[in-house]
Amino acid sequence: ARPFIMAFMGSSVTAGYDNFHNDSYPFVVERNLRGVLEAVNVTLEVRNVALGAPTSCFPYSFCVETVAGRDADLIAWEHGFGCPVEDGVELFLRSASTLPTRPLLLLL
Repeated sequence: ARPFIMAFMGSSVTAGYDNFHNDSYPFVVERNLRGVLEAVNVTLEVRNVALGAPTSCFPYSFCVETVAGRDADLIAWEHGFGCPVEDGVELFLRSASTLPTRPLLLLL
């Protein structure tokens, strides 16, 4: 069966800079959800595709398909560190909402 894919975009906060990559919060989310989802026969795949600021804003927010993948079921975008809201939220929402999976979009 196809996995449930969660892609996390954002700044260095999401990327886990100054921390071990596997301790970044996308992978903490994965560790906390994996058992629950496996109990109902759902495989979880987590992608941490976050970049450091200022590249976490435009044009990154416009390239959701390329960065997160066209098969993502949930795409979270943390934009609070070094990326003003007006610099990409609308582009992110418009770009992500056109993906064929119609992913759940989460702004952090």
